[in-house]
Amino acid sequence: MSEEPVKAAIHEGAAARRERGDGDPGLAYATVEASLKKKLRHDMASLLELLNEHLDALGGEKLSDRTQLVLGLVSETDPSGNGFRFPGQLPNVHVSVDFTRLAADLDSAYVELAGATDYLDALCDMERDRRAEQESWM
Repeated sequence: MSEEPVKAAIHEGAAARRERGDGDPGLAYATVEASLKKKLRHDMASLLELLNEHLDALGGEKLSDRTQLVLGLVSETDPSGNGFRFPGQLPNVHVSVDFTRLAADLDSAYVELAGATDYLDALCDMERDRRAEQESWM
């Protein structure tokens, strides 16, 4: 699993916070995008921390410790973020892997991350609808 789904969730979190009226300039789309591309890049721990900040600020549940652990371990295995995208990019190390467990953990992490993204997207839509309704009454 690459960091792209985490980055998408971060964008949703920032958008939901903007829709809620959070005026933090660090939440602007261009600022978030620049930070993700230039500063955070493939740093999964920092990406997960930022996503959890958005979830917390919006009253959502942070990602589970298990999901953070699994994504962190994948990131440690592939610090460049390219190893799982392109053949031959992972280091040539011999380790014992329980692929059945790994697949289950990655699936669980993906489902949880997708749920967080859906939650943030729904919040963003709800805030837009609420504001539009308020404006229609004025």
